Amino acid sequence: VNYVVDGGDNNDDTVGGALQLFPLEAIQEFNVMTQRFDAEHGRGGAALNVVTKSGTNDVHGSWFTLFRDDGLNAQTLTERMNNIEKQNYARQQFGGSLGGPIVADKAHYFGAYERTQQDTKQVVGTLGLFPAEDGVYDVSFRETMFTGKLTIAPTTAHYLAVRYARDTNSQPTGAGLRTARSSWAISGNTYDSVNTNHNWIVGQSLNEFVFQYSNFVNDIPATSTGPHLRF
Repeated sequence: VNYVVDGGDNNDDTVGGALQLFPLEAIQEFNVMTQRFDAEHGRGGAALNVVTKSGTNDVHGSWFTLFRDDGLNAQTLTERMNNIEKQNYARQQFGGSLGGPIVADKAHYFGAYERTQQDTKQVVGTLGLFPAEDGVYDVSFRETMFTGKLTIAPTTAHYLAVRYARDTNSQPTGAGLRTARSSWAISGNTYDSVNTNHNWIVGQSLNEFVFQYSNFVNDIPATSTGPHLRF
C-alpha cells in the first residue's frame, strides 16, 4: 500500500506500512484505491490518500477523551502461567483541534493535538535461570502528535497550503515473559514533516506543486553494558 498524506510520501521503507501518524481530529477525508489509479499514486498494489483539515471562515474547535481500565480486561496468559492475579491497566487517549480565519476568504489556520498514555504490566519468569530478574514490571507507552496548517487563497486561481506535523512516541522494546528486565530497552521515535502544496489554474488546466521534507529518528539506547539475558 502506498500511503500519501496531503500529496506527500508517508511510507516506511524499512518495515513497511505508514510512517508518521496524525491526530484523529486532523483528518478531513481519505480515499482507498485498490486498482486502476493514476500513475501519480504509484508504488504498490493499492493507494491510501489522506487529506488533512484546513481552517474556515468560522472558528471551530473540538475535544475528545477516550479511556479504559482493567475493568474490561481478563487475566492474561502470562499472568495465569505464573499464578499472578490480574494486573492494573490504564489507557487514556485525548486531543482536540482549533481552526478559523486570519483574513476571511483569504487566509486560515488550523491545529490539532492528540496524546496517548498507556500503562500496563509485564510478567517476567525466567524458570529459575535469573531469579533476581523475575517479577512484574511496568510497561509504559507514550505518544504525542501535533499538526498545524496555514492556507492562503490570494485569488480564485491560486491556493497555497503549508502544513507541519510532529509525532513522538516511546515504549519498552524487548519486553517478554522470558526476557530479563535488565535486557529491555526504551525505544524512542520522532517524526517531523513539512508539506507545501500549491494549486493554480492556468487557462483550463489545474496545476499542482507538492514539496515535502520528512525526518524520522529511531533511537533504542542500551540500558545496560551487561549481557542480554534471555531464555
